[in-house]
Amino acid sequence: HAAAHLHGLSQQAPDLIEVYVRGRTRRADRGCWTFRLERANVRLSTARGDPPRTGIEDTVLDLCVDADSAEMIDLVARALHTRRTTRERIRTRLDERCRIANRRLLAGVLADVAEGAESPLELRYLRDVERAHRLPTGQRQARRGRHVRDVLYEDFATVVELDGRLGHEGLGRFRDMERDNLALLAGESTLRFGWRDVQGDPCRVAGLVAAVLERRGWAGTPTSCGRCKATRR
Repeated sequence: HAAAHLHGLSQQAPDLIEVYVRGRTRRADRGCWTFRLERANVRLSTARGDPPRTGIEDTVLDLCVDADSAEMIDLVARALHTRRTTRERIRTRLDERCRIANRRLLAGVLADVAEGAESPLELRYLRDVERAHRLPTGQRQARRGRHVRDVLYEDFATVVELDGRLGHEGLGRFRDMERDNLALLAGESTLRFGWRDVQGDPCRVAGLVAAVLERRGWAGTPTSCGRCKATRR
């Protein structure tokens, strides 16, 4: 957690700071410092910074051990957003570390990133809305002129924009308006969702997207996910 704070992955500094020590003798904890014996060649040593800290890739893997899927998505997305690492580098470290919990889940998250989902909100949409309800697979980060669509269903002339708070306030709102207006002129329907929609009620979001896609010619049928069934009970 201390390394995550120093890498910019967490705004809150931890109360306790874990220090990995190589050797056979465990040091006694003192104050906010707690010491753990480190097996050789588990984590890459990075002496950069003061104090030295584990590399960002190992830090992500360490934090993912106790994370659920939602927390893991947010963590990986934050790490990539810093531009200090890449999906490939995290995947390489995952393959190199022989003992790590949640390996399969983390590999799945990294695979989703490879499809073009860049932010936590985009990853949640991909997993909880599109894939969970078997909607068509949209194009991620599809460029149209000088604008980029978050998700484009090109065959059905439908765009989904996923608006987190950052980048969609002030001047960002006017960029969104221009983008939506240009999409309308191109004959595309635009749906816009935020965190409250995708995280709070992904099943309803899936239903709205499916309804527009059906009007635009999609012959498929959305399926119910586990959350849909739980809601019906």
